[in-house]
Amino acid sequence: MKVIFVIQGEGRGHLTQALSLKHELEIREVKLQAVIVSQNSTRKLPDFFTQKIECPLIRLDSPNFIYDNKLKGINFPKTIYHNLKFIPKYAKSIRKLNDILYQLNPTLIINFFEPLVALSKIFSKNKFPVFSLAHQYIFEHPSYKFPKGFMLDRISIINYTKFTRIGSVRKYALSIYPLNNLPKKNLIVIPPILRRSITNLNPANENFILVYLLNQGYLDEVVQYKRQNSEMTIHVFTDKADLIEDREIEKGLWLHQLNDVLFLEMMSKCRALLTTAGFESIAEAMYLQKPVMMVPIKGHFEQFCNSRDAANAGAGNYSESFTLNTANELIERYIPNKNFMKWYSDNNNILAEDILEYVSSENE
Repeated sequence: MKVIFVIQGEGRGHLTQALSLKHELEIREVKLQAVIVSQNSTRKLPDFFTQKIECPLIRLDSPNFIYDNKLKGINFPKTIYHNLKFIPKYAKSIRKLNDILYQLNPTLIINFFEPLVALSKIFSKNKFPVFSLAHQYIFEHPSYKFPKGFMLDRISIINYTKFTRIGSVRKYALSIYPLNNLPKKNLIVIPPILRRSITNLNPANENFILVYLLNQGYLDEVVQYKRQNSEMTIHVFTDKADLIEDREIEKGLWLHQLNDVLFLEMMSKCRALLTTAGFESIAEAMYLQKPVMMVPIKGHFEQFCNSRDAANAGAGNYSESFTLNTANELIERYIPNKNFMKWYSDNNNILAEDILEYVSSENE
């Protein structure tokens, strides 16, 4: 039973999902044959992933976002120019992906929202079955509520989502609340894929705020706020490449390189989490019953939707900047979502069991 992961390497979410799913498959004696991760010229692949995946790791160039000079928002003209410029490089990645697949001959590919898999299906007609997995597939569900307006953005994100799962035999939409499955669309709605280690944590409320910055450009906002609120302790996790581990850059303001174990431990003890509106961090905070202040990356419609959707589900609130001004109010008014806990506990093994059943039947 041979399974390959192909992972979109932008951010932390897909990577932690892959680590969690790998662990669940190993419990069921399904071996992960290799992991292919798209690499980004502006972002380092976190050490916690490269050190813990423990199987052949292959990196390929793939289309990605280019951020503005302040590293806060997406620069769409630069993104389009950059990706058009590197089309020959991406074509090479498609050929290399196909070579790897035919060499390893996997029973199943798990695609974590990486467009190279769809491009491989389109241009090379590869024969290998694919399960596509991402929170973004919830955008295809008719019961998902988009923010009002933004029609062009909505059409664009739905079409891109549909593109990434071309050729997939099933697609799994990660969600923080239950929705009906859609058999005719091969769409299965499942809870977030959280690491088992999170269930061993004992949440507490210590006197500090935890911040996760996908884009380090927001760090200046946090520093300015800390200078105006000297009594507050803040721990910031970011992927800043030249960062010295666990450094106190100002009194009460700590900077950490991405570390999955330390980040979860600190999340379990913080008073609140402030983060760009990535799905994975929101789901982890909901499990640990921590309020979340979400600041979507500028120009990132997916995160804009995530912040509104999660706020409606009781995860916390959203803001346009990392001012932290409403943190205390958020903490005081927060009520944990017990329905989320039940949704997760009753359904968290669905994907691993489906993969086991599929690869077992294919090998009979």
